[in-house]
Amino acid sequence: MMDDYPLNVHAIIRHAALYFGENEVVSRDVDDNIVRLTYRDVYDRVQRIASMLEGELGVKPGDRVGALGVNTHRYYELYYAVSGIGAVFVEMNFRLSPIEITHVVNQD
Repeated sequence: MMDDYPLNVHAIIRHAALYFGENEVVSRDVDDNIVRLTYRDVYDRVQRIASMLEGELGVKPGDRVGALGVNTHRYYELYYAVSGIGAVFVEMNFRLSPIEITHVVNQD
């Protein structure tokens, strides 16, 4: 049925890898190079990032993970990885001043 598993952000990339694994995700990196990865590749990278966040950095469900960056494949991989472990992805605005970023980071 439709309610067999929770519908969360991480389920989207897992579904894409399972059913459209060979389809490409095309993006551009900060050096203006084109990056081509299959959904299966992206899902594998997301899983490795999630493992590193949990194992090496000790991120747990409910923790907040902030990211300061531009919209590249690395950014959306981190977005899926963070949600996959049940943490909260906090998008930091790189246009803010260092003082404003510090204020946002220190919010409870």
